[in-house]
Amino acid sequence: DAFGSDAGSTAWISSILAAVPLFGSVVAGALCNVFGCRTVVMTGSLVATTGLISSMFVTSMTTMYVTTGLVTGLGFSFMYTPCITMVGLYFHRRRSLATGLGVSGAGVGVFV
Repeated sequence: DAFGSDAGSTAWISSILAAVPLFGSVVAGALCNVFGCRTVVMTGSLVATTGLISSMFVTSMTTMYVTTGLVTGLGFSFMYTPCITMVGLYFHRRRSLATGLGVSGAGVGVFV
């Protein structure tokens, strides 16, 4: 209602926000190899914070797509991918169980 858009246009915001972390994992993985996982996670938190705070000041749906969808999604990608990568690096015995628990933690968090 605030931007005079229909439900379909508004739904694109969350769709972009859900898709960008998945596609951005390639970039996040490459950055982890160059700069290290800790640096990428910290950068991702700053990027996501910037996207969320800037989305408070938008005046159009197109800007909301960019701030909330692309910028915040890229920040989420920079946070999520290195965290899952680090689980595999620290657990040598029962690595598959540790990775499974790490990945399923996001899904369990949605239900809680």
